[in-house]
Amino acid sequence: MIIPNYRIICWVSLIVLILGVSSVIPAGWVFAGSLAAFTVALALLDVLLGFKRRGDITIDLPDVVKLARGRLGAVELRLTNTAEHVRKFSLGLALPWGITSEQRELALEVQGNYTARLEWPCKSAKRGNYMISGCFFGMPSPLGFWTIRHVVPCSSEIRVYPNVSAEKKKMSALFLKQQRFGFTAQRQMGKGQEFEHLRNYLPNDCYEDIYWKATAKRRFPVTKVYQVERTQEVYVVLDSSRLSERRHPTLNPAEADNTILESYVTATLLLAMAAERQGDLFGFIGHSNKVQRFLRAKNGPVHINACREAIYTIEPQTVTPDYSELFTFIAARLRKRALLLFLTNLDDHVLGEFYSRNIHMLAKKHLVVAAMMRPRASQQLFAEPDAANKADLYRKLAGHMMWSDLRELEKQLHRKGVNLLLMDHPVMFSQLINHYLSIKQRQIL
Repeated sequence: MIIPNYRIICWVSLIVLILGVSSVIPAGWVFAGSLAAFTVALALLDVLLGFKRRGDITIDLPDVVKLARGRLGAVELRLTNTAEHVRKFSLGLALPWGITSEQRELALEVQGNYTARLEWPCKSAKRGNYMISGCFFGMPSPLGFWTIRHVVPCSSEIRVYPNVSAEKKKMSALFLKQQRFGFTAQRQMGKGQEFEHLRNYLPNDCYEDIYWKATAKRRFPVTKVYQVERTQEVYVVLDSSRLSERRHPTLNPAEADNTILESYVTATLLLAMAAERQGDLFGFIGHSNKVQRFLRAKNGPVHINACREAIYTIEPQTVTPDYSELFTFIAARLRKRALLLFLTNLDDHVLGEFYSRNIHMLAKKHLVVAAMMRPRASQQLFAEPDAANKADLYRKLAGHMMWSDLRELEKQLHRKGVNLLLMDHPVMFSQLINHYLSIKQRQIL
């Protein structure tokens, strides 16, 4: 792209002025025509020289740029000037939709044979995968008549991950290196269920712990010693169907654009970090109307990064979840007893009924917890002051019916050995992780 500068505009204005004067002076036509032809030739030569100089500057972008949602990051650019003299130009970056930056362009002056690394600040309010298609720079021509704007094609991937730093700071006690730490120090309940070793019988040992086979072989009592089971499998089953696209049940305007799925994604990563600190194996299953992602339970930083890569591109789908297919998939893949944490939405009466009718496929073998965001309208009829008008009364009646349906669903699931956890938005992350720590403490799994 060629953009005229003020210098060529001044030359053209001078030629027009001379042509206006030449209408009075006959000899002026020859001079004005010669000056115009010379200006056109000079401008064309300036354009050709300007395009020839564009190969002296190269711009390289990294293959992958990692950002956190809502946090300011930067794209690193590597700038190289192969010419031997100083260059002045302006630099711009073609950011994709969804990536914003307060810096529109950057004016630079680089030395000859110069290489530099620049950071372009940017951020995104929505997680996902984005591509930078190219960058451009504007360079003045040698005579200053034009600004030659060059577009440099490049391919750089921007990955915007969920931002868990704020919630992680609030629950910093959960992410200590030691195990059995939470918001408060908790005593481990029970003697443990995992066999550790055998030892000779001591007074006051429980008769249930005597290993009679070894006792008969050695001819003196032998006792089994158990330890608390530390390495357990924890799976989060994340629902990304149509109900997860709803907005937060919150009155905070800053969080008005956050969806329920966004909170579930953040909760999944926080739970993965908490399980890593507790020494458990963490796995992930993502589904809508079919199973989309499956990561078998493992531990270690590499596996946590794999979970982050698998979850950051999940978006809500306008479909209804198929729980029967999901439960069949889990029953076929998971042979060992595990904790299954379903982050789903069961406030729809039909979905809740279907979930309750088919969950027995998993509840007989695994420990199942169904966690969902508590609807803001779901509350007892007389939990708030009296209704101000007729519309307010109908709203309270609808909320009471929703609360009654959830209570009934909770009872149905409890009879099948499934716990329904209703989470409140401001403290949902702490409620979920505290429930997981309570299961660890009581050795229910």
